[in-house]
Amino acid sequence: MPLLVLAFAALVGFQWLGGSLAQGLHLPLPDALAGSFLLTGLLALRRQVPAPLARVAGLLLRHLLLFLIPSVAGVAAQFALLREHGLALLAVCVAGAAVTMAVSALVLTLCLRHAGGRA
Repeated sequence: MPLLVLAFAALVGFQWLGGSLAQGLHLPLPDALAGSFLLTGLLALRRQVPAPLARVAGLLLRHLLLFLIPSVAGVAAQFALLREHGLALLAVCVAGAAVTMAVSALVLTLCLRHAGGRA
């Protein structure tokens, strides 16, 4: 159990460090995204994910919907605004999802080619 606490502390620490660096370098990045970049870079250098970190990440992913409750409450509180601009929001969400899938497919294809696999 202490290793899981340390792994969780590492995630929080990377978020804090990423936010501090982004703010210090005047980068327009959220703390979590900047920290994720740092953590991904470190894990890429190590070429493995430590077991406690993988376990904590799995636990957080299994309960990811709990993190969405504030968003759902916010949408419910602003329902009139959503009714007025809902179609535009839907179009932006669909376009964003399509771009995300296309870029993900491209990155996966490039990674597979680089790793020697066939895409």
